[in-house]
This record gives sequence, structure tokens and C-alpha cells, in this order.
Amino acid sequence: VTYNTILNTYVRHSQKRRKGKLKKGGRFGVTKSQEADAVEEIFRRLQEDGNVVANKITYLAVVNFWLSREDPKKAELFLLGIIQRNRNFKMEKSKKKVIPPDRDLFHKVMMGWVSRKNPRKAEELLLEMAALADNHGYNLRPTYETYNSLLHCWAKSGKPESGERAEAILREMEALSNSGDVDATPDI
Repeated sequence: VTYNTILNTYVRHSQKRRKGKLKKGGRFGVTKSQEADAVEEIFRRLQEDGNVVANKITYLAVVNFWLSREDPKKAELFLLGIIQRNRNFKMEKSKKKVIPPDRDLFHKVMMGWVSRKNPRKAEELLLEMAALADNHGYNLRPTYETYNSLLHCWAKSGKPESGERAEAILREMEALSNSGDVDATPDI
């Protein structure tokens, strides 16, 4: 709880900074780069602490921190780094247990690409989720919620090809559903 509370303190601080509710230097007297360094240092210390294991709440705090700074790329790299550390643990290259991130965290990062109006990056992340599920056994197979997140990204992007991409995604969902993947069945 200690590490998660500290991480969430930085998340709230970063969110206030983004909304313009902090004076220069903020309440803690730290700059944006000092905040980022602090979050990375806290997470590094947590990983080195033999008494605790990072969990979904920890990952959510770090993802929320990067998304509050409108940096979905850093949030995505963080999740993929956790996957790599988990794979190292599974292959016994690491002694410390690493819980893999779940589908909801990937959805959150996908939605982060909305702020950047970059649905192609969200689509790449969906493909990465499918590859991790198919090739490495992670429970990250895209569901209708994943596809809905992607559709939302395309809808908010304002790109001229958004309608065509949305229809192609719907056709893909229908094809997956027809082939037996009921989790990809389109909803209302």
C-alpha cells in the first residue's frame, strides 16, 4: 500500500498540474521532469524490495501518471516492459515474481491515444495484445471492449479514413465472432 499511495500522490499532483490548478513548481516544489524521475525511482525501488510485488493498482498508478501527462507512449512502453519482466520471471531469468498487466490496463493505454488523435497506435497496441495472447499465452486476447476502445479512438481522431476503418474493424469483429470467438462479438 505504501508504494501505491506514493505513486498515486504523484498521479494526483500531475493531474492538478495538467488542469492548471498548481502554481509553478507545484505544491511539492517539483518540476514535471522531477515528478517523472520520482515516479520511475519509486517504481524501481518497489521492484527491488523483496517484501512486495507490484500489482494491478501499482501498474494503474504508473499508467495514469503517464496518461495524465498526455504521454501514452511512455504508458505503453511501461506495460510492455512489465510483460518482458514477467516473461523473464517465467523463464526463471528473474527470481522476483512479476504479475502481468491485464486487458483493462491495455484498454486504458489505448484510450490514451485518443488525446493524441493517433488511432493507428491504438490499433498497433491491439495487435500487440493479440500477439501476446497467441504467441505467449497471456490473457490479453482482444474482446469487444478492446475493439470498442479502438473504434472510439478512430471516432475521436477526426481523420478522413475513420469511417472506413471503423467499418473494417466491425467486419473483423464479425468474422472473429463467426469463427467462434464470442468475446469479440459486437455489442449494441
